[in-house]
Amino acid sequence: MMSEKITTLRTKEGYVVVAPDPHSGWKIDGNELRTDLSLANVRAAAIPNACVLTAAELEQLVECEGSKDQRRKVMFVDWQGLLPRVRGGGWYAIRVQPGFQRMAAPIAGAPEYRLGETIIERHLREAGLDVYMPAFWVEVRVRRKKRFRTRRLPLLVGYAFVRHDPGRGFEVIREVDGVNSIVSLRDRFTPSAFREEDIGNIMLDMFRHRLSHEYNRIHRIEEAKEKQTARLMTNLGRAVKGRNRTSSLKEHAAACMESMPTTARQHVQGIIDHLDALQDDEALDEFREPVYISR
Repeated sequence: MMSEKITTLRTKEGYVVVAPDPHSGWKIDGNELRTDLSLANVRAAAIPNACVLTAAELEQLVECEGSKDQRRKVMFVDWQGLLPRVRGGGWYAIRVQPGFQRMAAPIAGAPEYRLGETIIERHLREAGLDVYMPAFWVEVRVRRKKRFRTRRLPLLVGYAFVRHDPGRGFEVIREVDGVNSIVSLRDRFTPSAFREEDIGNIMLDMFRHRLSHEYNRIHRIEEAKEKQTARLMTNLGRAVKGRNRTSSLKEHAAACMESMPTTARQHVQGIIDHLDALQDDEALDEFREPVYISR
């Protein structure tokens, strides 16, 4: 297995136009990142049922042992912002009962915007309601293990937002398991609506936190991989001698193993196995610190 090093060269934020697709649900128009919101809106207006979402494009350099370096672009799309554009109505804050903002059991094959879904979000979506719960991601080390677990935690503990048409009444929200009540002002008896602009700003801020978390996670993984690879390659170089410049150290070690004593052969094979294991990101958890992006 070849060693691969990924370096992020540039991050560009902007917008993408997405439209309904019969095969994949939603599809990015042309896989293109647009930096001008006005032009993105013009393009979306020309496509039936299309909308504009916030996105970021990462340009990465992929360095592979024994092959030519390559450049690639990775797109991160704020699919969470898709829901409020699908239906009409206004935003209303709900009070969530304790325990319902824990992450729910994952659903196999669920779309990207449902990753890290909480219990209250699942209940509301299953009731046919659009929900947005501001949240951020952290990594925690599993007790007595060397692996990390990624958790999504609520930004506003005890609260979430529901997009709803007040003409339908609010009993459909109150009846959902996990909903305590709907927020309203003291001098009013009806729930108070929040501005689309305010909710949009929260969504954008949370999306940037998500990007920051992912960028730091990738950076720490690559940093740990580079350090551990250098350490293992040094140990491998001490175990085998006489390598020519036309072959890699791993190839030379594999060729020399047949003529080695059993103990030395097992030692070299162990180093090679550790090098191959570094291609699994989870195997590097014990060599790095967790990623925590504060609120």
